[in-house]
Amino acid sequence: MAGPFTFTLLCGLLAATLAGATLNPPAVLSLGREIIKERLTQELNDHDAISILQQLSLLSTIREKPARGIPILGSVVNSILNHIIWLKVTSANILQLQVDPSDEGQGLAVKIPLDMVAGLNTPLVKTIVEIHMETEVQAIIRVNTRENTHLVLDGCSNSPGSLRISLLHTLSFLVNSLAHTVMSLLVPALPKLVKTQLCPVIQAAFEDMHADLLHLVRVPVSLGSDRLEFDLLSPAIKGDVIQLELGAKLLDSHGDVTKWFNKSAISLTVPYLDSTPFSLTVRQDVVNAAVTALLPPEEIVVLLDYVLPELAHRLKSNIKVISEQAANQLGPTQMVKILTRETPELLLDQGSARVAQLIVLEVFATNEAHYPFFTLGIEASSEAQFYTKDDRLMLNFNEISSDRIHLMNSSIGLFRPELLKNITTEILVSVLLPNENSKLRSGIPISMVKAWGFKEASFFLTKVCPLAMTLLNSLLEGLLHVTLSQGSMADLAFGLETYNDILSCLYTGKEILVDPQDSKTPNQSRPSVRLTISAPDPPTVHIDGHTAMVAQPGFLVLLGPSNTSSVSVSWGRLTEAAVDLTAKPQR
Repeated sequence: MAGPFTFTLLCGLLAATLAGATLNPPAVLSLGREIIKERLTQELNDHDAISILQQLSLLSTIREKPARGIPILGSVVNSILNHIIWLKVTSANILQLQVDPSDEGQGLAVKIPLDMVAGLNTPLVKTIVEIHMETEVQAIIRVNTRENTHLVLDGCSNSPGSLRISLLHTLSFLVNSLAHTVMSLLVPALPKLVKTQLCPVIQAAFEDMHADLLHLVRVPVSLGSDRLEFDLLSPAIKGDVIQLELGAKLLDSHGDVTKWFNKSAISLTVPYLDSTPFSLTVRQDVVNAAVTALLPPEEIVVLLDYVLPELAHRLKSNIKVISEQAANQLGPTQMVKILTRETPELLLDQGSARVAQLIVLEVFATNEAHYPFFTLGIEASSEAQFYTKDDRLMLNFNEISSDRIHLMNSSIGLFRPELLKNITTEILVSVLLPNENSKLRSGIPISMVKAWGFKEASFFLTKVCPLAMTLLNSLLEGLLHVTLSQGSMADLAFGLETYNDILSCLYTGKEILVDPQDSKTPNQSRPSVRLTISAPDPPTVHIDGHTAMVAQPGFLVLLGPSNTSSVSVSWGRLTEAAVDLTAKPQR
C-alpha cells in the first residue's frame, strides 16, 4: 500500500467572532478515496463477489421472458434456446474501483467495473462459444440524517450505458446467429442479475467495511495504566473525503471514566488530505490529557551524594554562598525531593512543540530531616520531540530549562532563588528528565496503521492558537448578553502579550503582485518587470508610553521578465496604532 499515514496531533486557527465560537469535536478521522477503494475491494474479496458473478443464472434468466411477452417471437426464441446445453460465466474479474464525488455533490459515487466471459455450449459446434461481457455497477455513499446519523450505501444498480457484450471469436453463420440472439437477450438480463444478486453482496461488503472502521476507531489507546477511547459522533462527506467526527473519553485502570471530551470551542482545523490516504486530527486538550496520563503527578526522592556525588558537591558549594552554616549541615545522606504537582502542558506551534511543567524542589540536610532547607517553585519547559516507530507515536523530552524560579519557603534565610538556577536545572536534567522519558518510551499505539496494511506512520504539528483565543471567544459571546444603561460604555482590557497572540492567530500571510504601468512612455518597448510585496509574518504591537506602534516585517522583490528575482529588499514597517473595542449600549 502506497503512501504514509498522517497522524495530525492537533491543528487549527480559532477566530474570535461576535456570533460565538464554533464547536469542534475532540478528533476527526479523515478517509481519502484510496483507503475507501482498498477497504471496499478487500471486503468484496472477503464476500466472494467474484464467486457470485461466476454463479449468475444466465440461462434461466433469459428463458423467463425471451421475447418480451410476444407469443410468436417467444416460441421462435425458445426453439433457438433449446439448442443451448448450458450458458454460464466461466471467468470474472472486478477491476479497480473508482470513488469520486457524486453529481449532486452530497455523497461519493462508487463505480465497480466488471469484466466477465460467459461460455455457451451448443451441439451445433464442438467448441465453447465465448461471450465477453463488460459492465459497471454504481452506488452512492451518503450520510443518512433521518435517524442516528450514519453512512449508507444507496442506489446500487448497473451504470447506464456501461454494458458492452461481444463475441470473443467468430464461428459459422449459424452459430454466430445463435450467439447474437443470446447476446441480445443478455442486454436486459445482466443488469437485472447484477441488481438482484451482486448488489446485496456489495451492500453487505460496505456495511462490514463500516463496522470494521468503527471497531478500529473504538480500539482503546493504551496510556500507561490508563486508556483513551474514541467513539463516533457524526459522519460527513466533504468533496472526496469522508470525515468522522469523534468523541473521546479517558479511563483509569479500573475502567472508570475520569474525563469526557465533547465538542467545544477549542481550535481544530482538519488539514487537506492531498495524496495521504487518511489522517487522524486530535484536539489539543485531548493530547494534553494523553500526556498527563503518561506522566501523572509524582514525587521523586534522591539521595544526591550516593547517586550524583558531583552534583551533590556543587549544590553544597552553591548553598554555602547563601548560608555557610546550612552547607556544613549537609550530610552524606543529603536528600533532594522533586514533586511534579501540576501535570505537563503541551504547547504546539508550526512544526515544533514544547512542554511546560510546574515543579517543586526541596533540599533536606539528611534523609532523617523533617523539614527542608528551602522549597523552590520552578516553571520549567522542555522541547517535545515527536517521532514515529512502526505503528506507534513516540514522544521524548529534550533538555529542560528553568524559566522562572520562586522561593516558596526557606529555613536558612531569604535569598535570591536565581543563585540556584544552574544547579537546580542540572538536577532536573539528571533526575526528572530520564524519569519522564522512561515513562514515555512505550509510545502511543495507533491500531489502524497496521490494521490497514501500513508499515509505518508519519505525523506533523500544526500551529495552535493560545488559550487566549478561546477565552476571548467566550468573553465576546458573553458581552452580547450584557445590558448596559443608556449612554454607558464597557472597556475590554487585556495584556499586550495576549493581544499579540490574538494577532498571530488571526493573521494570514500576504503576498501582493504589482504590475507597474508607465503611462508616460506608451510606445517604448521595455522588458516586463513586476513587483512582489510579501508579508508572511504577523504584525507585532509595541507600547511606548501612551502610543501604540505596529511593526510589520516583510520584503519587496522585483521580478524580471522570466520571473527571476532581480532585487530583494527586506523592510520593517512601523505604523501608529489606534485600538478601540467597546460594547455599544443595547436599544
